[in-house]
Amino acid sequence: MPSKDTAEPGDLVIPTEVPVMFLHETVLMPHTHLPLFIFEPRYREMLAYTLERERMFCVAMMKANVDDVRSSKHYHRTCGIGLVRACVARPDGTSHLVLQGMARVELGNLVQQKPFFLAPARVVPESIRRGDWIERMMTEIVDLCAALPAAGEGLHEEVASIQVPGAFADAASNAFLRSAVRRQQILEEPEVAARLKLLVQYLKEQAGS
Repeated sequence: MPSKDTAEPGDLVIPTEVPVMFLHETVLMPHTHLPLFIFEPRYREMLAYTLERERMFCVAMMKANVDDVRSSKHYHRTCGIGLVRACVARPDGTSHLVLQGMARVELGNLVQQKPFFLAPARVVPESIRRGDWIERMMTEIVDLCAALPAAGEGLHEEVASIQVPGAFADAASNAFLRSAVRRQQILEEPEVAARLKLLVQYLKEQAGS
């Protein structure tokens, strides 16, 4: 019987209440980078708030057919929290930035909606059932990804070089799954073996479509 270990979030300390950016068809996976263009007034204020503090905010995906977030029914509670690694401000007040995904978090109910969104958040620890079959699934995923177009040159080799199963699953999902809904489902799975199994299933579906 494979052993089951719990992977703690390590030394990551997040604010009790975190700024949140709500987007359609966008998932921030841990162990990945997300480029963003900040132009809406509320998100400009959010960015200024973030840069003055821990440089962290969440990106949460809005549910289908939702035009604006007014309650927790309008977004997926499991999302990624990211650290602003680079930020270039433009003269017109907009900004280009790169957000590094740090962890899965679960959002509570919104405590603020104006001038920007704030919500309590907790880091979701991942767990993993150890066994040789983990490595076999990772090898299968590498082979499946080799037949798919990636978002950038050398990305397949970059993903294949990741040895930590949880980080590998997140990076491969981000790089090769076209569907934001599927990436969200991967994000919502804290157990690494189950995440890898889902990824194999979704990659096969994508290859056959």
